[in-house]
Amino acid sequence: MINNIKNFIKKNTFLCILELVTFTSILTTGIIFHQEFWKMLPLFISLVVMLLQAKVNRYAYLLGGLNSILYAVAYFSMGIRESALSALLMSFPLQIITFILWQRKTTKNVTKLRKLNVWAIMGISAAFILAFVAMFFWFPHDETASTFTVVMDTSTTLLGFVTTMLTLLRFREYIITQIAALPLSLSMHVMIMVGGNMANITYVIYTAYCAVCLAMAAVRIAKQTRKTRTENNTEQIKV
Repeated sequence: MINNIKNFIKKNTFLCILELVTFTSILTTGIIFHQEFWKMLPLFISLVVMLLQAKVNRYAYLLGGLNSILYAVAYFSMGIRESALSALLMSFPLQIITFILWQRKTTKNVTKLRKLNVWAIMGISAAFILAFVAMFFWFPHDETASTFTVVMDTSTTLLGFVTTMLTLLRFREYIITQIAALPLSLSMHVMIMVGGNMANITYVIYTAYCAVCLAMAAVRIAKQTRKTRTENNTEQIKV
């Protein structure tokens, strides 16, 4: 057990250092700005989730799904209702299902991913726009939230749902939508800070950490895709 931990740290030194620095930053700023511990707790758990996602490991979705319940509570308290409902009603069950459906490789718990075709991408884009309009104009929003916050919250929620579904179905484009949601999430949390809630800096720090982990995941997926293509070409030559 101890040797496995040592080997993991040795192979993932950068990620482990990044996680330690991020954990310390969130804890320090949370204490300075008097953020409740239960609002920081899902962030601490998410540090491990993102580390697993950077390795394209299916256990990220088991832990992430359970963590969605904590996020829902935190988001409700922040007044970003769409994100709270998305975490509780969509992210939680769908991530658990993703964990169950993803097939593990013989080694490293890495799942082979598929690619969306052009028509699927166009259909998803159209559905996203229609859903955004419907949610923005007809969904009951927090009366204290600004229009900017509502737009960012709605966009982030929908991108989160699309990402979850693409992940569930093993389409590698999930990493693109997940990265696209980062600047929206960052803007939303910065605006909450500007509105007077400086304790929300912990979520800003976590978003920056996510950017690094997702970039590493994107590189890993790209390598996996090239490897799969090479294996397929080799099989065709043998036939």
